[in-house]
Amino acid sequence: MTGADTLLFIQTLGLVIFYAIVGLGPGVALGIALGNRLAARDRETLMQKHATSMRKADEHNAQWDPTNPRWQK
Repeated sequence: MTGADTLLFIQTLGLVIFYAIVGLGPGVALGIALGNRLAARDRETLMQKHATSMRKADEHNAQWDPTNPRWQK
């Protein structure tokens, strides 16, 4: 193996590693998202839980608003 062959091998290996990293990242993220969606059928997702919690927090905080009928007595 000459120096040029070694350099070509290293460049090729670098491209293979680069494409593996670039292609693997989105694939793993998509796989996790899809797995969570399929495994959680008929169950509340994290986004739905978050929205529910926000709605409950708004209702709780509204009771302390001075315009609330509770404080108009």
